[in-house]
Amino acid sequence: MWDSASTFLAREGRRGPLDHELTSLWRATLAPKFDALRGRVHVDVAIIGAGIAGLTAAMLLKSRGRSVALIEKNRVGNGEPGNTTAHITKAVDARYHTIVRTFGKDAAKLVARASRASIEQIESFVRVAQRTSRRRSCST
Repeated sequence: MWDSASTFLAREGRRGPLDHELTSLWRATLAPKFDALRGRVHVDVAIIGAGIAGLTAAMLLKSRGRSVALIEKNRVGNGEPGNTTAHITKAVDARYHTIVRTFGKDAAKLVARASRASIEQIESFVRVAQRTSRRRSCST
């Protein structure tokens, strides 16, 4: 809807609510750019894409002792995550009442549990990163 509304407003010479440039938190705080992969790399798992799913998979595999290559064509978090507002919530795109109506109560409960588990996983990552950061700052 916004595309057609913006197109209409532009054609009429008017500005719409989304005509100014917005930068997401992800893009404003981009991870460093890494050099291109050169030569052969031997790992247990290669993950293509360093968005939220790729980063999560890499961190979980690494925490379980696997060697991982995380391969990204641009910058970490710059793809789809770069277009988001970076908020974390149990709300999902489909309303829970729609999930219940379409798939049943058990499916809606599963979606809610999965959403909560993903938030708990992110909280766990943050706690580990904070501990690691404190250890580094204490040792310098």
